Amino acid sequence: MAFLDRFIPTPTLRICMLGPRAVGKTTVLTSVFADTQNDLAGTGLFFRYKAGSESAKLGNYKQRLQMCIESGNPSMLPASGDISQFDFEVGHSSQVKTNVLVKDYPGEYVTDESKQHFVTEFLSESNVILIAIDTPYLMEDNGKYNREKNKPEVVASFVKNNPDSFANKLILLVPLKCERYAHDKRIEEVTQQVKAVYSELITFCKENNVACVVAPIHTLGGIEFDTMKDNDLAEISTIPQYRMYAKDPKYKPRFCVQPMYYLMLYAASYSEWSKDHLTGLWAKIQDMIARMFTNDDKFKTALREMRKNLLTDKLGYEILTTNSIFKF
Repeated sequence: MAFLDRFIPTPTLRICMLGPRAVGKTTVLTSVFADTQNDLAGTGLFFRYKAGSESAKLGNYKQRLQMCIESGNPSMLPASGDISQFDFEVGHSSQVKTNVLVKDYPGEYVTDESKQHFVTEFLSESNVILIAIDTPYLMEDNGKYNREKNKPEVVASFVKNNPDSFANKLILLVPLKCERYAHDKRIEEVTQQVKAVYSELITFCKENNVACVVAPIHTLGGIEFDTMKDNDLAEISTIPQYRMYAKDPKYKPRFCVQPMYYLMLYAASYSEWSKDHLTGLWAKIQDMIARMFTNDDKFKTALREMRKNLLTDKLGYEILTTNSIFKF
């Protein structure tokens, strides 16, 4: 395998994260990494930082997040509005099976015409698009604050104006900070609101062979949304306030492994699909050599076991559309 590795590069899965500025995309990624680490323990599968990458910065972010929650000052959650790139490795036992590259673009890169090409270039190479949705803004006062914060029309317009960048891909609509709505048994309402607000985007997915899933996650743990408060110091007129729902609150994200499940299963489906859609002699030779000399049985078995834990029709999870690659 060492000889072959020089000629058969490790594949890279690319995730493009979209969402307005300071919606909590870094919190999503931090929580996904933390929850996935816990969930995969003992399975032989691993999801880890790539050596030499800047992804370890998520560890520092996690510490700050933990301090905010455990100190009882949840309103001071850290935020980042910069472009970020994170590199991970996924594999089984000691063997890396794929790299995962995540790029997080602030909202202004979707709205500013002078910057949009950065997003579209990466989108054309991406496998999965994760659209982060700030759930309190989506839900409170019948969605009164949603357009100001989540900007669903802007996101839908950007997608519709770049159809070639989304064909055959998977879009994850990810409501975050869902603790309060789960506790109040309103998580299904969150999904219905996503479907209503993003109906234009969902229609696009149906008509353009794009898979689309609603995947609500609990990115905080220990705290939940309390109320909206007027905000006179920034472009957003209101900001959410949070409260502790446990006596001794701890940072404990839940369901955040689910987006990684969807990513991995989509990648496995894409791998099978690409065998019949490769172009060029060298691509076909690479595929032939890889299939002849690479034993994926354990990895495939682990993926099949992982699929058993995939949420598809409960706790707010819903597969809205499928495509020629990703079918259920």
